[in-house]
Amino acid sequence: MRIPEIRDEMQAAANETTDLVFRAKLLRWVGELRRRKPVRKARPQCRTMSVGLAEAIRRYAADHPGEGYQAMSTRFSVSVGRISEVLAGRRD
Repeated sequence: MRIPEIRDEMQAAANETTDLVFRAKLLRWVGELRRRKPVRKARPQCRTMSVGLAEAIRRYAADHPGEGYQAMSTRFSVSVGRISEVLAGRRD
């Protein structure tokens, strides 16, 4: 049997029993067999992109043409992919 089938059987057993304490235990266990919602455990490492930040990145890239994407991403605390998107015009 798989977990959803076990959960359904436990639910049915809880509905059939007359012992209220055992019924409460079964229903609590049925709840434990449900999938939990995903929770972000780590804080985001990069800043969120804004129009002002994108414009600052474009200005900096124009003023420093030899600067690499990695160095700019470290300077502005955004990912290299975001730097690439801003400079390619795909991110405002």
